[in-house]
Amino acid sequence: MSIADVQALIGHDVILLVGSPLSGKGTQGKLLAKALDRPYVSSGDLFRDEVASGSALGQQIKTYMDSGELIPNDLTTTFLTTKLSDSIYHKGMILDGYPRNISHLPILENILTKLNQRIFIAIYLDVSKEQLNKRRAQRGRTDDDADTFERRYAVFQEETLPLIDVLKSRNQLIKIECHSKSSAEINQQILSELISLCK
Repeated sequence: MSIADVQALIGHDVILLVGSPLSGKGTQGKLLAKALDRPYVSSGDLFRDEVASGSALGQQIKTYMDSGELIPNDLTTTFLTTKLSDSIYHKGMILDGYPRNISHLPILENILTKLNQRIFIAIYLDVSKEQLNKRRAQRGRTDDDADTFERRYAVFQEETLPLIDVLKSRNQLIKIECHSKSSAEINQQILSELISLCK
């Protein structure tokens, strides 16, 4: 079995990346996108780009991001429906950062259904809090100061861990233990797990 088999199995469906703040979703998403020849899309980057544009919507989004809170569902639905309808995502994508909770899951599934897509699998990057704090200290993003990180991590535990349990119960989850592994090692483990799905 090979990467070509994985590409054929996935078709134009979507791989989700889930994990806590600073778990490396962006790094792994880009590596996976390159390996599978699929576009990588970060919901966080989309939101940050909208904030940087200075639009009225961007100002609304900024309020939530600055406080470490989740952006309300209605705002997210409208925004992502527009963004994910772009033709560059029609052959599938690696989606990082959404859904973040159980209530987001049917929203995303409805968006994807309209695009004739579905969730193929979710990849959960499991990183210890100790390791996350080390990463936070090395980063310079304003939404990564200690207090904001603690709020974001608490939101992850309260909101995203139950989502991960739901995805696991639906056999739509691959858990990757990321402790003390390099980015390349984690990427190789993800690809190996995906290849094993083809057997």
